[in-house]
Amino acid sequence: MRNSGRSRLAVFALGTLLVGCNTGGVVHPPSPPGVVQVISTDNRGNLGNSVSGQPALSATGRFLAFDSFSTNLVNPSTTQQDVFFHDSCFGLTGCAATTLLASAISGTSAEPNGISQGPTSISADGRFVAFVSFSSNQDTPNAAHPQAYIHDTCTGAPTGCVPRTFFALTSTTGGEPNMGTDVPAMSSTGRFVVSRSFASNLVAGVTPTFLQEFLHENCRGVLLIPCNVALSNIVVSVDNSGKLAGADVGVFAAVSVDGRFVAFETTGKLVPGVPSGVLQIYLRDTCNCAMGFCVANCIPRTTLVSVDSAGNPGAADSFVPAMSDDGRFVVFTSNAALVPADTNGVEDVYLRDTCNSSSGPVSGCTPSTSLLSLTPNGVAANDTSANRFHAISTNGRFVVFESRATNLVSTSVPPGQTQIFVRDTCFSTASCTSKTVLISVDSNGNPVGGIAASISGDGHFAAFTSSGQDVLARTGF
Repeated sequence: MRNSGRSRLAVFALGTLLVGCNTGGVVHPPSPPGVVQVISTDNRGNLGNSVSGQPALSATGRFLAFDSFSTNLVNPSTTQQDVFFHDSCFGLTGCAATTLLASAISGTSAEPNGISQGPTSISADGRFVAFVSFSSNQDTPNAAHPQAYIHDTCTGAPTGCVPRTFFALTSTTGGEPNMGTDVPAMSSTGRFVVSRSFASNLVAGVTPTFLQEFLHENCRGVLLIPCNVALSNIVVSVDNSGKLAGADVGVFAAVSVDGRFVAFETTGKLVPGVPSGVLQIYLRDTCNCAMGFCVANCIPRTTLVSVDSAGNPGAADSFVPAMSDDGRFVVFTSNAALVPADTNGVEDVYLRDTCNSSSGPVSGCTPSTSLLSLTPNGVAANDTSANRFHAISTNGRFVVFESRATNLVSTSVPPGQTQIFVRDTCFSTASCTSKTVLISVDSNGNPVGGIAASISGDGHFAAFTSSGQDVLARTGF
């Protein structure tokens, strides 16, 4: 069961939010998990006057992007669904929280002539925000189709940077794709973007009959040298012979920091032995060599991620991949029972350790699939669980997800309400015991409900929607 991310939840008392402290870059013991700040506010802290959702966080959790129907978040007021950038200033002194219109017309702060929406992506440093817009005047020349865009907020940029908005994917000549592009997934640097499209001018000789997944190197938006202009766009939804997927790719995808690995959804049979009509998660190793990550004798290939530990494909749909920065770990939601403990017959959250990464195969590692939505005793959740777009920390250790289950933690969780949990998988650390914590709580530990969660790169913070507002929460790690 997929959730639109727009439902209103039980209202929590804003007066009971947890109070933060200034870390000043010093490592302190983890603070208790729970909501610390409402982020869908204007510059004076006033709550948005309508529903907000689909937040994304920067590496430290300071900067966030989200979409909202609120009209009072910026001045002048807006009139439709838009995408916003928020500097929470959480834990900082001498810093005033600000909210800006991220879906503004390029070079201005003006609202475009069509709606803009998430799921949003934001770069690790908070500078770049990715989203979809149905406007025609977001950039010059005007767009003929709904497109994925990137907004450069100039956060942390050199003096002279001017905020601007531009196509996330461009044609082979640098212009607009000749068909629409969809929900963009952006690497943590903002340099690489993946999106699905029917467009026939993205890759020479590729005319899709089904929606295909494309990878674009953003040489226009990110001033990184050298930039692989020869890469431009490549189609990644292909089998190991280079044949395009014979079915539409799904809405969601993920890309590693260097653009080498792309995870995506499709019912197309890209490897032998997959069942017909079942949505699977695939991982494409493009062998893209960027940012100093180069593996000798790399051969581009496509592998199936939605498998059990023996490599057998899932017999039911899997969707919404999220990926660690190095491409090794992939989180996804599945209706398939991929481990023996999954006996609940509903959606659950899984993590696949591919044992491959940007620096090459991991020595002594055996690919495995782990169930994350389970009780402290290793029993299956007693209700549905699902991850969203940005569900995994940079190193793959922490995973955030939503669940209606009441047995994931030892504390009391009310039935019939979706809550937000974070799982410490203990991957990427030497000594650790895996555990799950409930983070959709107020300062008294009372569950407040939440949906559409994402996690910061360091795993210390998460953002989600509660009571129609977007909030920032500590994870307790």
